[in-house]
Order: sequence, then C-alpha cells, then structure tokens
Amino acid sequence: FQTARRYELTLQPQLILLQKTLLNIEGIGRLLDPQIDIWAVAQPILDRIWRQRRSPRRILAKLRRRMPEWIGMAPEIPQLVHQALGQLAAGRVELVTPAADQKRLDARASLDRRAAAWRWLGAIALLASAWLLTSDQTLARWHDMPIVALVGLGIGLFAFFQALRR
Repeated sequence: FQTARRYELTLQPQLILLQKTLLNIEGIGRLLDPQIDIWAVAQPILDRIWRQRRSPRRILAKLRRRMPEWIGMAPEIPQLVHQALGQLAAGRVELVTPAADQKRLDARASLDRRAAAWRWLGAIALLASAWLLTSDQTLARWHDMPIVALVGLGIGLFAFFQALRR
C-alpha cells in the first residue's frame, strides 16, 4: 500500500479486500494460536490452487478455445508488426493512457494550476501589501498601519494557505 501511495497507483478493490481478508484471518489465527505462521498453513492450499489453475489440461483447454481466433488473425500479424516498427523508427509512436489514468492526470494538472494561481495571487497581494506599508500615502490606518495593507496581507496569507491545502 505504501508503494502504491508513493507512485500514485490505483489499486483494484479486489486487491484491497484480499489484503483486508488476509489481515483478519491472520488476526483470528493469532488469537487462537499466537505461534501460528499463517503463510506456512496456507502454503499447501495455495500450491494446490496454483497447480489446478496452471495444469496442462486447463492450459490446453484455453488454447483450444482461443486457437480459431488466433488463426483468423495470423495473416494480418506480419503487416501489423511492419507498420508498428515503421512508426517506432519514425518516432511516431504515441503513448496512450487508459481513460481512468488520463482523468486522474487531468485532475492532478487542474489542481496544480489552481495551486499555482493561488500562489501568484498570494505573492501579488503580499507585494502590494508591503508596498502599501512602506509608502507614505495618507490611507486609513489601524494601529499606525494602512488598513488596505493589512487586507492585502490577509489575502496573501489566505491564498498561500489555499495553495498549500491543494
């Protein structure tokens, strides 16, 4: 989970539920027997499931189901490979991201743009506030400071905190 968070990966709900289930099973197992090694107990069962899913009979059944489709595509494969290599050599290969990833990237870029806008607003407000504080203009004052400069200071700090929040 830490790796997924660090690289901003999207985990499938099935994986999260599996992890939660394994943690619950291990917790219950440790309540019943504190010395239990859940992986040692599960190893024979996992091996049996793995052998069933990867048995030659099952693999042959999958091949038999897919073979007509592959035979139908076989004549087109050399031309497709040639076109793909030509595009790669010409530098015309474009990376296409899945729609969900693209939406996430677009949302992140939108948040980055908003944070940048808040930072600019904050910088401008703070600079204007500093200029108003140092100028000798006859502005309305509060505790010997121009009210307009204090408002600018407040806006600038608010904008910076908004940028940090994003």
